[in-house]
Amino acid sequence: MAYVRDASGTVHVDEKFIKHNIEVVQAVYPKYELLGWYTTGSEVVEDHMRLHRMLMKFNEDPVLVRVDPIAAAGDQKELPVSCY
Repeated sequence: MAYVRDASGTVHVDEKFIKHNIEVVQAVYPKYELLGWYTTGSEVVEDHMRLHRMLMKFNEDPVLVRVDPIAAAGDQKELPVSCY
């Protein structure tokens, strides 16, 4: 499993799972690297920051893209996307 949520609600990510998936992709595409990751929601929370810091082991400056699906309601013309 890629992650688990403990009794307090904190998310813990399996680093071995991520490392394995990076290796699998690089076996087929050797020039590819982990660029970043995305999440949904209206704000960045501590769990996001914890994951982001962990991903810095695989890329020193990963990109975080946040998409806010609630803000996308109606006839809005632009995607509600933030990059960090």
